[in-house]
Amino acid sequence: MPHLPDSVHVMTDDTRPHTAASTTEGVWSVRGTRITADRTPEGLRLRARAGAEGLSRIVLRWRLDTPEDARILGDAWERGYGDLQWRTLRPDRALPWYALITGGAFGGPTTGWGVRTRPGALCSWTVDESGIALWADVRSGGLPVLPGEREVDVATVVTAAGPTPFAAHEALCTAMSPDPLPAVGPVVGCNNWYYAYGRDFGPDAVLRDARTVVEYADGHPVRPYCVIDDGWTEGGGSAPGGPWDTGLPGVFDDMGDLAARIAETGARPGLWFRPLLSRTETAAVRPGLRRDSGFPLDPSLDVALETVAEDVTRFRRWGYGLIKHDFSTYDVFGRFASHSPAELALPG
Repeated sequence: MPHLPDSVHVMTDDTRPHTAASTTEGVWSVRGTRITADRTPEGLRLRARAGAEGLSRIVLRWRLDTPEDARILGDAWERGYGDLQWRTLRPDRALPWYALITGGAFGGPTTGWGVRTRPGALCSWTVDESGIALWADVRSGGLPVLPGEREVDVATVVTAAGPTPFAAHEALCTAMSPDPLPAVGPVVGCNNWYYAYGRDFGPDAVLRDARTVVEYADGHPVRPYCVIDDGWTEGGGSAPGGPWDTGLPGVFDDMGDLAARIAETGARPGLWFRPLLSRTETAAVRPGLRRDSGFPLDPSLDVALETVAEDVTRFRRWGYGLIKHDFSTYDVFGRFASHSPAELALPG
């Protein structure tokens, strides 16, 4: 478990940080904001109360002697873009969710710092020669959060170490996610995006893919998936939004029947969709906001979550066992997260 941070800094807006003072162990205050750190069996639990100005970010720093030849590995906000790699010290590099630090030869002990899954902030780390810092972005979108008297449960910090990078990484991930989704076995198969690109394909091409991947599997006990990517619904080929209740008229008229026919080949049916965009304006979208000729759903609304749940339930009822969801980060923040930017929501 990490010890208490050596310093705490608070940003009430997007300008400059204010150093918080501590008069009680584990409690720091500045400009009406109070940060509390409690040692729990799960890790170091961080909570915050905001002043009248609101609260944008909390920065907690621990002193740490980092070797000059250290190699650092971080995670990604949404997914890797070919950039998940051990790199030399770069103090300005944001490391989403966790950071691993090891010697330059990769042969010595490795330490890891992270936050437990489902935090109340977008959390990233920075590492320099003399310390490591956690940046907790608690903003409401791109604006300071104004919780009033409510206490914000920011994050729970965990640490781990191991004799090798792999052992430390495994221990850290176990501490960060103690209740992961159960494994269902290897995921193998085909996805038609990489030759069809959402254009000019139909059920016959999908079934040909299914038969081909089953032939390649050659009776292996792990059944391959055959995933239908973008192009199966109206307006397909350019990542359109919902509604997702029918397929492309005249081509994909019966998605349930197609799933059954895929299963008859010996493959498992899979389906692509973009859950947080609609071609029609409904109570689940953000008023006045357009994106890619559609309307982004607001996942902070219950009706938006209900809409996504209804879509997933429908796909399962049709017979699809794997769902590829796409564009979710882009539809929430209006940007992709390649190269792990320091912030996802732009100010304002």
